[in-house]
Amino acid sequence: MADSKIVEIHWAQIPVIELDGFLNASRCILGCPGRLFNAQFEQKTNGMECIIQQDIESISKNGKLLERTEIDYQGVRQLFIDLIYKKIPPRDGGSLENFDWVLIEYYGLISTADQENGPWNRLLNQTHALIRFVDENQCESVMFYVEYSDFVVITQLGVEWGDVSEN
Repeated sequence: MADSKIVEIHWAQIPVIELDGFLNASRCILGCPGRLFNAQFEQKTNGMECIIQQDIESISKNGKLLERTEIDYQGVRQLFIDLIYKKIPPRDGGSLENFDWVLIEYYGLISTADQENGPWNRLLNQTHALIRFVDENQCESVMFYVEYSDFVVITQLGVEWGDVSEN
């Protein structure tokens, strides 16, 4: 008799869920009242371009697309520096380096869960689509898309959030 409580998920969803929690905790440290820092797993049924277009269409209904571009690891790293690291209250020197290592390592764990013998860390090894937009609450964010074999990890980082209610 099969256990009906068993849920099947892609191996990579576990580190994506952990990354999402890490980003949520980060936004709390930064004082961001909305859920503007997150990560999500999206299966590539019709390709990554379809996922991006759906996001752009959704944004266009209530917000405004500001930019669509490509970004490499150095660009992503600069986003992490500008939107997270520079906004964290000062701590001892080692804690920020550890924070950085953990954040980057999540993408490596996702890469390993996707293909154990594939690229070590796709965040480092390829370019990524990026969109910058303003949402319905006038909060500005960026989303970048890290493509894996059969899924995409979408990471959202808040740029400006003003006074928004808790989500």
